[in-house]
Amino acid sequence: LVYLLMHMLSCTTGEIRLNGKNLEDFAPGQLNSFFGVVLQDFHLYPTSVRENICVNGPLDDAVLWQAIRKMGLQNCITDLDIRLTKEFSDNGLELSGGQQQKLALTRVIANSYPFLILDEPTSALDPIAEREIYQRVFQAAADKTLVFISHRLATTRFVDRILVLKDGTIIEEGSHRQLMDAKGYYYELYTLQENMYRERSV
Repeated sequence: LVYLLMHMLSCTTGEIRLNGKNLEDFAPGQLNSFFGVVLQDFHLYPTSVRENICVNGPLDDAVLWQAIRKMGLQNCITDLDIRLTKEFSDNGLELSGGQQQKLALTRVIANSYPFLILDEPTSALDPIAEREIYQRVFQAAADKTLVFISHRLATTRFVDRILVLKDGTIIEEGSHRQLMDAKGYYYELYTLQENMYRERSV
C-alpha cells in the first residue's frame, strides 16, 4: 500500500490522486521531495552525519542541529562531519540500533517533507523509548501529514484516524475510542497486547 502511495508501484486497477492529480501523471522522481519515508529496512551510509541527513541537497547547519535536537540525538552527535563508521578511522561514530532509527527520523524531519510515512520506525526501541520518540515525532511533524504503520498498538490512541488492515483489506477505520467501542478486530488486538504488557510488568 505504501509503495503504491509513493508511486514505486503502479495501480493495476483504480487510481491514486495527489491534490486531484493522478500519480501516474507525475514525472519520475517528482514525488521524491514530497514523501519522507522511514521503512523497516532503512539505510544509513558510512559517510558523515551531514551527508546522511542531506539527501535532497545541502541544508543549513542550524536546520540540521534543530532536527537532531528534536530527535534527542544531541548528546551522541556533536559533529556534523563525523563518519558513521569506524572502518576507516577510530574517530568515526558507531550508533546503536535505536540511535540509528532516530537518525533516520532526523533525516525526514530536517528535509521538511510535507508527507511522512513511517513503517515500524521504533522496532529497535523498548516501550518507554518508543513512547518518547513518538512524542518527539508528533511534535516535530505537527504541520505535516503523518502516516505510520505498526503492529504494536501502544501509540495508536494518539493518532486522528486508524485504518485496520487484514488480509490486504481495510476492515475497520476510526479513532482509537471508536474502534475500542466497536469491540471488533482492533479491540481484540489492542486488548491482547495490553494484557501482554501487563503480564510482563508483574
